[in-house]
Amino acid sequence: MKRSTQFKRIACIFMTLLLAFSVFGTITSAAGPFTVDSPPSTLEVGQTHQVKAYVGNNEITDEVEWSSDDDNVATVSEGLITGVSKGTAKISAAYGGANILFDVTVRDPAPALVKLESTMPSPVLLPQSSLGKTIGIIATFADSSSRDVAVEGTWISSNENIVTVQYGALIPVNAGTATVTFSYQNQTIDFAVTITPPLPIFEGLWTNNAAPTISVGGTHQIAMKGIQSDETKEDIDSAHMIYGPEDPEIATVSDSGVITGVSTGTTTIRAFYIQEPNPPLMLDITVTVQPAPTVVSLTTNANLNRVVVREGRTVNPPIVTAHYSDSTEKVVTDLVTWATAHPERATVSDTGLITGVKAISTKLIIAFEGVTAQVDIFVMDSSYYDRIAIEPASLALHIGGTRQLAIKGVQDDTSATSPITSRLVSYSSSIPTVATVSSNGVVTAISAGTATITANYLVLSSSITVTVTPAPDSGSNPGSGTSGPSTPSVPSTPPAESSTTKPTVPVEQPKPTQQTAPLFPTTPTPLQPVFNAGIVDVSLVEKVMAGASTRQPAAFADSLPSWGAEPIDRAARMGIVSGYQDNTFRADQSVTRAEFAKMVSIAFGLKSKEASGFADTQNHWAAQAIEALQGAGVIMGYSDGTFHPNQPISRAEMIAILSRLTQFIAPSSDKFADTQGHWASNAINAFGNAGIISGKGSGQFDPNGDTTRAESIKILIGLLDVLMGKASNTP
Repeated sequence: MKRSTQFKRIACIFMTLLLAFSVFGTITSAAGPFTVDSPPSTLEVGQTHQVKAYVGNNEITDEVEWSSDDDNVATVSEGLITGVSKGTAKISAAYGGANILFDVTVRDPAPALVKLESTMPSPVLLPQSSLGKTIGIIATFADSSSRDVAVEGTWISSNENIVTVQYGALIPVNAGTATVTFSYQNQTIDFAVTITPPLPIFEGLWTNNAAPTISVGGTHQIAMKGIQSDETKEDIDSAHMIYGPEDPEIATVSDSGVITGVSTGTTTIRAFYIQEPNPPLMLDITVTVQPAPTVVSLTTNANLNRVVVREGRTVNPPIVTAHYSDSTEKVVTDLVTWATAHPERATVSDTGLITGVKAISTKLIIAFEGVTAQVDIFVMDSSYYDRIAIEPASLALHIGGTRQLAIKGVQDDTSATSPITSRLVSYSSSIPTVATVSSNGVVTAISAGTATITANYLVLSSSITVTVTPAPDSGSNPGSGTSGPSTPSVPSTPPAESSTTKPTVPVEQPKPTQQTAPLFPTTPTPLQPVFNAGIVDVSLVEKVMAGASTRQPAAFADSLPSWGAEPIDRAARMGIVSGYQDNTFRADQSVTRAEFAKMVSIAFGLKSKEASGFADTQNHWAAQAIEALQGAGVIMGYSDGTFHPNQPISRAEMIAILSRLTQFIAPSSDKFADTQGHWASNAINAFGNAGIISGKGSGQFDPNGDTTRAESIKILIGLLDVLMGKASNTP
């Protein structure tokens, strides 16, 4: 239908040009060149049209002999043509022996126009290098008839330096935006037309992973870039990419470049970049499809692997995570099967809601894909608590000050409270360098800052914030605010002595300086790397890590992987990362060498030192961070004096940089099979033994693969935790 309409328009244009040639071509009369101006091709019944005649530049309309071969269809008088009835009449204009003939078709009056509709929505986007687009205009009339009237109305472009229009055909001229207006029978339609610059011409294609390995049912998103003549890479508009699988029985690929594993084997995905009028570019991507990963274990977020519920009350289920053989994990709470070992003690619904029946313990049994996990259920009598609270609700101390915390249990339905003195209450501090808490709940202020104190009782927990400020110069108790009663002040002037003989006052001997043991490991072991004291000021690292408890949680607009959400949030609160201007984090995007240098300089408190920099980083946005790492001897760059700041950093390069900030014991064997003989083998396997990294599964680390933003943050935060003596976060 669209092509037929285009042919009709072309024919209409051709006939108009032919008519113009026959009418406006010069016919020589006895008196000179004889022409007529603007003869109509169609008229409606009752409609008139004035035609004028000329000899040279002189109008002679009233001197011409006008006639119609059928006055029942159309009449003519002194060039004024009037439509009489439906049909076609031939109009004659005779003068000085010359005669011009033209046809006039008379049609019945058209029904009233109701509306105009376009076949192309506004706005219209056109590449400057394209051949253009044709817009159809459908007119609907009062008699319910409709037709395309694009060639009958008037088209106007607001800027013909950007786009021209003829009979609905848009012809791009230059990049920019213009408005195209169509008018017909007192109605108009406007089109916003944007002409985009010509597409870049690339010399080759690049992808972040030309040999991905996926599992059956797994997916991989192809990320393509074009290689320009200066070897820089530029993003490619996915609309100009075409993908095709060599063997769709092994792997398929979508129009947007998502590869899906179908069955085990290896095949090729071919990627084509269409860059008319230049020849297309092609890149082969080798895909290996492995068997689908199996569930190895199930874990829950239940505190101490326990769920506590009162008799007759119902609580929500714990969140269940499945861990797979390829080291991936997935939250499967809505997919598991729930049961209890003793339904007479506690029941569980199909959705995991747990209801206490009788005050005695039992087991919650969770099953998923042949793997089970168990969680203890403690059914408590009606006197048990719904939550616990810490008193005071907040705490302010001077350095050296202390305060005893009190814990009370709260029942929400009755608002009843009672103190808890059980030994099952445990305490922890988020930043022990700021404030510590003893096993019996005594908080001690260590250094200025803010820390969070958390109390746990069975599966219940509560937290308060402790703010520590420097001690006053004199006359004040180290505690302040809610820290307890103040001590009596010391008089500034001593009382008069009662005897002229001064008693012998024993001289207090100075006490030996107490050496405070560091709160972090200082001696490396095969399982414990430590800070490189020659480079890292640990106090600066502590300040950075303290930010995780003082800043608001990050709220990125895009989704984060479950395994990376917590470290990414911590890194954002520490000020290590901040996301992009559109409030996204882009967890799966490759991290560049400059971006990682910036993260590391912030995390380890490295400042810019006397360093020469690199030839390609002098005016780079991350120049100071790069120079800080160079001045500390953490990075050396390439042999040609460059750093390649915008190049994605490999997994091996990332570990090598981090390892220079630590002291570690080189392992005697390789933890990962694909690192044997690799230049970064010692660092990679030492970090693997320490639980900082766990690889890609199947004993592989993929040292030369690119590092995603989520992976880099997971490993960086995990390393900081290990160096500070905390439990590791194994990616």
